[in-house]
Amino acid sequence: MSKKVEEKKVVDYPTQIETRVALLEQAIVNINETLKETKSYLKDIKTDMRSDFRWTMTAIIGAYAITLSSSAALFLKFIH
Repeated sequence: MSKKVEEKKVVDYPTQIETRVALLEQAIVNINETLKETKSYLKDIKTDMRSDFRWTMTAIIGAYAITLSSSAALFLKFIH
């Protein structure tokens, strides 16, 4: 009886390995898909941040130019 149990274990063992390998392969596929999605998402965020940064810097420089020109105009008005 013990011999039959051992034989059954030997028969089931390769099936277990194949199942485990299949599960690992599927996990690797899922991880690769997730990495691709994450890279794409980060690329989109980087593009958005670059665009937002340009708009912000343009607004800051524009506000500085307006402030500087207004200050210069007031300064020249009070000098003369």
